[in-house]
Amino acid sequence: EDGIRDTSVTGVQTCALPISPGVLVVPLKEAMAKHADKLTPYLGQIMQTTHGFHALNTALFQEGFLIYVPEGIQVEEPLSLRHTQASVGEMRCIRHVVVAEKNSALKLIESYTQTLDKPYFTSVMTEVSLAEGAKVSHTKLQSEGGAAFHLGDVFVKQAQNSRFESHSISLGAQIGRAHV
Repeated sequence: EDGIRDTSVTGVQTCALPISPGVLVVPLKEAMAKHADKLTPYLGQIMQTTHGFHALNTALFQEGFLIYVPEGIQVEEPLSLRHTQASVGEMRCIRHVVVAEKNSALKLIESYTQTLDKPYFTSVMTEVSLAEGAKVSHTKLQSEGGAAFHLGDVFVKQAQNSRFESHSISLGAQIGRAHV
């Protein structure tokens, strides 16, 4: 995994590694306090609540990241958000907001794994906004045990001449659902 910037997440989120000047990779709680101007125009603006699990995530999300790439910045190395579940019977609601400004580029890898084969529930929603000429490659790997429940949605809003690539790999869970 050479060249991949890692932002590990285990229960409580940690601070992200610096990537490029102006690029933000910060926990949503921090983004709400320190970077509201970069978050507020996008949080909850792309998604459409089409079922109760969307409403549940919106009401209860307490973790996630703002990933903001300024105009013209090309992030060369993939950014990896690794989520590891280690608690039995826990419900985690996660929200990620990705903003790619004009002519920017980002490769993002979201992975979900566990350290035990016991029941738990993960609801994750990723909102991606691409400005004109922006490029985002998004890969989601869900590799959880047979007792897990994982519901994930990716919502994308694209401007003219933008490009969004999506790769979703689901390898586990009792119930695993992924929508783009």
